Amino acid sequence: MRIIPQSQNHNLEDYKGVLAEQKIISPAPMPKFAGNRRIKKAFEYFKKRIAKSTEENKHDDTGSTLFELLEKVNSSVLVMIEVSSHSTAYTLFESLNNRGTPLTAIDLIKNLLLAKLDTAGNETIDYYFTRWQAILENIGDDYTVQERFFRHNYNAFRRSLNKPFTNPADARQYPLGALATRSNLLDIYERIITKDPHAFLNELTGNAELYSMIIVRDADALNPSLRDSYQSLSRVQGTPSYLLLLYLAKNKDGLGITEADMASIANLMITFFVRRNLTDTPPTRDLTRMFMGVIDDIEQQGIQGHKVFDCIKERLTASLAPDTVFEEKLRGPVYADNNDVARFILCKIVESGMTRETFVDLWKRNNNGVYVWAIEHIFPEGENIPKAWVDT
Repeated sequence: MRIIPQSQNHNLEDYKGVLAEQKIISPAPMPKFAGNRRIKKAFEYFKKRIAKSTEENKHDDTGSTLFELLEKVNSSVLVMIEVSSHSTAYTLFESLNNRGTPLTAIDLIKNLLLAKLDTAGNETIDYYFTRWQAILENIGDDYTVQERFFRHNYNAFRRSLNKPFTNPADARQYPLGALATRSNLLDIYERIITKDPHAFLNELTGNAELYSMIIVRDADALNPSLRDSYQSLSRVQGTPSYLLLLYLAKNKDGLGITEADMASIANLMITFFVRRNLTDTPPTRDLTRMFMGVIDDIEQQGIQGHKVFDCIKERLTASLAPDTVFEEKLRGPVYADNNDVARFILCKIVESGMTRETFVDLWKRNNNGVYVWAIEHIFPEGENIPKAWVDT
């Protein structure tokens, strides 16, 4: 073999399987489900393209057509551009790559981390790559969730993450940045990784495991009440609060809070987001800083035990729209204003009347990702509505 793919995602196994199948290398088994992955799919794609090309040029010599194609492949040129930092590499790539799959900030964070560990560690690069894969397995394949985790990870623990970078000559409390955003995420993590890649990997691994609980990647790993609370929080669009829950989950022993307390706090968040998402108060742009402010209150005031719940409730309540506005929104076109909140409220009303025998999963989706149970307009239309409907 002149090209050796990386081993992740079965790339190397699939590659060897394809080469062995074509008798280019010694016999090797074709891995299970290889046909569903990229290497085998790519091979089959180009095999069809070559067959089509030779068929279209059947008036020419087939051998000549194939050698012409081979000449094009062999004459291709690989250009390497060296840059001073991963942040610059990302900017360059964004400028050049207006086609194909974009390189993400998470890809570059991974590349930088593995490069630093490869030169500074005692383990093999495969070992570190396996650990990185474990982090992604905990937070999932969805890039939106991955990026959100990295932002939440910094925003939740910015005080401790900035400590190694503070300098008496620099008055800034957070030299890495007051807030992690999509635009500065790579800059922040590049500095953290360069400082101590091993500490970063260890910290990130533990935090990803906690985050996987919050996003309910493994429902069986949570007690039922906490699982139901986290699922409901997700359904009511409460993801901005995950940074606070991550902070609490990591520090719950030191703060003197239990899993029951965590469930109570999650339920408080659910109530908050029902009202917030229907009234749009506080505005979306303020949510991240508000939850970071709660963390600041807890740390600066040394709040512990049941007072943690009280602190969160006080901060959230102060930011909400008054009851009159909430009632006005509930009496208005709820479904048109926010159909997700409307669905959540209606499901909760129906679920409150269910028993173990009559339970139905109202959040079940079909194979196309569409909810099996939908909101239906069942109230009769027209002027002469029966009194029984009105009374109900």
